[in-house]
Amino acid sequence: MRIVKTTSIAVLVSLAGCWSLPSLKEDAGADGSESCKPGFTIPCACAGGGIGTQTCRPDGTGFGSCECDTDTGADADGDADGDSDTDADSDTDGDTDGDTDSDADTDTDTDADADSDTDADSDTDGDADCTEEWHDSTSGLFWQVTPSGGGMEWQSAVNHCNGLSLCGHDDWRLPTLSELRSLIRGCAKTQTGGSCGADDGCLDDSCMDTNCSGCSYGGGPNNGCYNPAEVKWVGYCADCWSSSEAGGISAWEVDFGEGQVTYGYPGNMLDARCVRDGP
Repeated sequence: MRIVKTTSIAVLVSLAGCWSLPSLKEDAGADGSESCKPGFTIPCACAGGGIGTQTCRPDGTGFGSCECDTDTGADADGDADGDSDTDADSDTDGDTDGDTDSDADTDTDTDADADSDTDADSDTDGDADCTEEWHDSTSGLFWQVTPSGGGMEWQSAVNHCNGLSLCGHDDWRLPTLSELRSLIRGCAKTQTGGSCGADDGCLDDSCMDTNCSGCSYGGGPNNGCYNPAEVKWVGYCADCWSSSEAGGISAWEVDFGEGQVTYGYPGNMLDARCVRDGP
């Protein structure tokens, strides 16, 4: 799924310079200035109809000026960072579950044994010894235990999960917003069934309300993170992409450090935790 840049954005008016979009993550400060997370980026409109980016200042007091790059980003796969996303994560651990089950059922009983006991022991549960897959009995989904480290852009995250081979399975994908929310623990407003209005049934950016703002930072039940203890992080709990788009130029995400449901510019670098339906 590719994000298409458009020159028509309802909330922008293109004048002589660059005008920034409102922060996608933080509300305005008490003094009227707009606060944000340091280093966080959002899209903005440039002269001539282009799309630029603004970066939150190191002190979090607001966003800097709109940077309008004339480079059209010739990366043919749409992945603006140009990386070829060779992270196939082919899981070469060789754990092929060598259960060849030589039980060939040599029973020569020629009465055709109506149960056709081929005893193939196909082991459809994949690799029972693989520790990089966790089955959430609450949702029925199978989750990648450790997400991608270092972060990746949204389209790269989609491609990464689609190409992932892990624990004997290659049907991995990037989770939808509702699926990603099913991993939230300890924040009633945003976990499954909570009052946050954004889910798979409401994906427009207007669906994000105050109830989606999450809970106190670092107050989650799993070492300060709002997720099950069975899943891990590369470092501290982070924001993860969902596969769900928001309003055409953004994509939905969950910040597990706050239990927050929000959306961001697809060029932001977030983690990807892949999921599959199983078994």
